[in-house]
Amino acid sequence: MWVPRSEDKGWYICEHKSEHNHALLGNCMEKLHWKSHRHIDRYTRDLVKQLGENNISLSKVYSVVGSFFGTVKEVSFTKRSLKTLCGKLNKEQSENDATKTIQVFNAMQAEDPEFKYSVQLDLEGRVKTLMWTIGRSIEQFKCFGDAVTFDTTYETNLYDMPFGLLVGVNNHFQSIFFGGVLMSDEKIDTFRWIFTEFFHIIGAPLPRTILTDQARAMEVAIKDVMPHTVHRQCKWHVLKKAKESLGSLMAKGAEFKQEFNKMVHHIVCEKEFEDGWACMLDKHGLQKKHISHPDL
Repeated sequence: MWVPRSEDKGWYICEHKSEHNHALLGNCMEKLHWKSHRHIDRYTRDLVKQLGENNISLSKVYSVVGSFFGTVKEVSFTKRSLKTLCGKLNKEQSENDATKTIQVFNAMQAEDPEFKYSVQLDLEGRVKTLMWTIGRSIEQFKCFGDAVTFDTTYETNLYDMPFGLLVGVNNHFQSIFFGGVLMSDEKIDTFRWIFTEFFHIIGAPLPRTILTDQARAMEVAIKDVMPHTVHRQCKWHVLKKAKESLGSLMAKGAEFKQEFNKMVHHIVCEKEFEDGWACMLDKHGLQKKHISHPDL
């Protein structure tokens, strides 16, 4: 349609081509696919930013926004547009996160003079690995650091970075925190840096035993940095893998499961364990299943 201005400052239709038109939408929701409906006003944007800063998930953010429009069906933009906005806000926020983190660490160090941290940078000067420990942890490690557990099964929501915890046990069988680390990857060189730097900043001898999950990169790094430390796999991870791999053999009430748990939890003599493990495999005809005993 061509609509020019008239001499009296009005408008008039000069030309109309019906073949360039399209049928009316069948329902109101279809308008969300128009490019014009991808815009999110600044008031909604500020609300989404505040919700994101409080770790509210995308689906819940969309529900909260929907409540301001009456219902989710009345929201004037798509969930994809909201996801795009959240990604931009997260990127804007992350640009200053490294600086804010160092400021927090400096504040903690002012309150705790024994607080220590170390940062590993990549080739472009960005934070690759971040490690910290507190004064109390350093003192506790000197007493209870002969056995350490290192677990990296946690991940942060915003950056999907593995979060590792170095944990021990005190004389009351209570878990105690030795140190924390955020890492950008789980490669051999990263783990080498973590183990080397941790024992450097904590200023204590290497542990006699370290327990980890079944990560090959971690195993190689431990052999390089702690050649005289006994490395064993964490029982929790072993049992988790056992349930996934053995299937029906580990079903509730199964005879094999009862014998397996007895072997893992109650037998402490090495020879008794080896003989019992071989007997269990022979009893259930599992020699060809290549079930090696857990290296706990």
